[in-house]
Order: sequence, then structure tokens, then C-alpha cells
Amino acid sequence: MEHFTEALGLDRYTLYLQDYGGPVGFRLAIAYPERVQALIIQNAVAHDDGLGPLWQKRREFWADRAANEAGLRANFLSLAATRQRHIGSNPNPETLDPDRWTDEFAFLSRPGEADIQTDLFYDYRTNVASYPAWSAWLRLNQPPTLVVWGRYDPSFLVAEAAAYQRDVPGRRPTFSMAGTLRSTRSRTRSQSWLEIFWDACSVNQQSSGNDRDGFPHRHRRPLIARTDN
Repeated sequence: MEHFTEALGLDRYTLYLQDYGGPVGFRLAIAYPERVQALIIQNAVAHDDGLGPLWQKRREFWADRAANEAGLRANFLSLAATRQRHIGSNPNPETLDPDRWTDEFAFLSRPGEADIQTDLFYDYRTNVASYPAWSAWLRLNQPPTLVVWGRYDPSFLVAEAAAYQRDVPGRRPTFSMAGTLRSTRSRTRSQSWLEIFWDACSVNQQSSGNDRDGFPHRHRRPLIARTDN
């Protein structure tokens, strides 16, 4: 992602952080804080508050891979686990299209894919270890922030939205009726929040004068550098 932004010559951008993309975005923000105009966060965790009971088996895997890898694969890669990622605690699972999890499970079942995902998830422990640094960056820089959260997400809990509020006071999170991956209905609602957020950022930027290159802020629509998976 760093090479991508540099190839495009981007020196200012808004980061859209979702799920696995959250760690990518936070590392980019810490490396280049002067480039970050704003953050849009959708079910991306930067505090222990957001990690629910499902993560106990995953923490055991990080502590002793050899002894816990089989359990991790069942916890993370099975059809039941894949379905649960989409349904979460939704009280009306019949409203969701089963293709969402059967397609993902077909992808995870490809030859060699389980090994790739297991290695990737083992490396995820480095993200959790970085949470204090990411939280400190938020408290120091106070970027304009929109937090959109799927309230039925079984892995990344709603409590994480409140944790962001501690770091960036005054940023009220909005909740969508979805899991980690949004439904069409929740995407429509989130889009309306994005439009409100853009408008608020535009007003704040106009009131602060011109960019360093002399162009008024109102002529610079924030660019989303999406870092989701």
C-alpha cells in the first residue's frame, strides 16, 4: 500500500480501514502521519476491547502454534466458522444469502489456501502487539474519524467502537445491522454516513484556509485509499 500511494504521487489521503486492512492502514498512518486527512473505520480493531471470546483459541495458537494449530483451523477455516463470520449474532439469519459464506468457504478450500491463511493468522499476533502504539497515535494526532460498526460481528465486538471514542473524543460511532461484511441494506446506510462525514470534513478544511500548495481545501475532495482485505 505504501508503494501504491507513492506510485500515484499521493501526499494526502483518507484511509478506509476494514478488518484485515486495519493493521495495514495504521502502519501507513504511523509511518506518514502528515499524509492522513481522515480515517473511516469499519470493524477494524486497535484495542483489546474489540476482541471477543472467539479469540481465546487464537491466542492459544499464537502462544504455542504446534500444539494448537489443529484447533485454530477448526475455529477459523471450517464451514461452520465461515458461516458464523457472516451471520454473527444476527437474529434473522434467514435474510442473508448463503452464497456469501459458501463462496468464501470454496475459496478457503482451494489447495494450499488453508496453509496460507494459517500463516497469515499466525502473523496477526504482531497486530495485537501493536495496539498500544496505534491507540497512542490516535490520541496524539486526533484525525477526523468516522467509525461504522456491524453490531452482529462475532469476532470484532461493538465495544471496540467505544474504545475509539476514548482515543478520539467527540467522534460518535454509527452501527449497521450486519456482521464484519455488510449487507446491501447496511451498505446503503453506511453510504449516507460517509456523505455526511465528507461534508463535515469539507467544512472543517475550508475554515482552516489553504493547502500548503496554495489551493483552497474546498477543491480537494478527500481520496480514499482503501485498505480492506
